[in-house]
Amino acid sequence: MLPKNEPREFDESKLMCSAHGCPNRWSVNMGKPLCSAHAWADPEHWGAITARILGRRHLGEEHGIASYYEPKDEF
Repeated sequence: MLPKNEPREFDESKLMCSAHGCPNRWSVNMGKPLCSAHAWADPEHWGAITARILGRRHLGEEHGIASYYEPKDEF
């Protein structure tokens, strides 16, 4: 057992949505960890959803916005 003050290895990927390429942390467990954007959509739409998330993130960084809002999509 490690002493309390000893740093521990932590795999951050275990916190991430399991949809390929998604940068969001998971928040819904639907048999696998998914973010709320992917959890309620059909898997066939996941690629488009991830592209929108990444596009919004890019726009936020480009315009100096620290966070971004993900409105419900039509999927």
